Amino acid sequence: MLKKIGFIFLKIEYLFLALAMLSTTLLLFVNVVLRYVFSSAIFWTEETLRYLIVWITFIGAATCIIKGSHISLDTLTIFLPKKYHKIIHFTVNAICLIFSILIFWYSLKLTLTAREFNQTSATIGNFPMYIVYSCMPLGSFLMICRFGYNLFVEIVPLISSNK
Repeated sequence: MLKKIGFIFLKIEYLFLALAMLSTTLLLFVNVVLRYVFSSAIFWTEETLRYLIVWITFIGAATCIIKGSHISLDTLTIFLPKKYHKIIHFTVNAICLIFSILIFWYSLKLTLTAREFNQTSATIGNFPMYIVYSCMPLGSFLMICRFGYNLFVEIVPLISSNK
């Protein structure tokens, strides 16, 4: 059941990331053509592209956890015996989980503050900034779920083998 829910969320993330990257590419292409062919550009494109890239970064960071695609240093694990690899992997996941919780907490406070004060974008015509900022708590929440799941998967065999 847990794997099925995770699979559904992953497909939604992939769809969002694909659409966001496609939108980014199309907006950038259209703006370049307008700027160099017609000597005018869409005034809100640059800020919108910046926000889309931030969304892609936070949601993509959560997606990379599943694939193990994050940049990592394996210097320590190369020199240590295999029996310590699980301990290091568990410790790294635990530290990343704590860090994701901190990011979630502080970014949620930032997002709620932006909403409370009705902060809007300067160039995108009263677009609420809390929508832009919400990528941080959403992405970090997804990272919390992924790191939590990784820790759960690593702990269950240890508990099962002790019985």
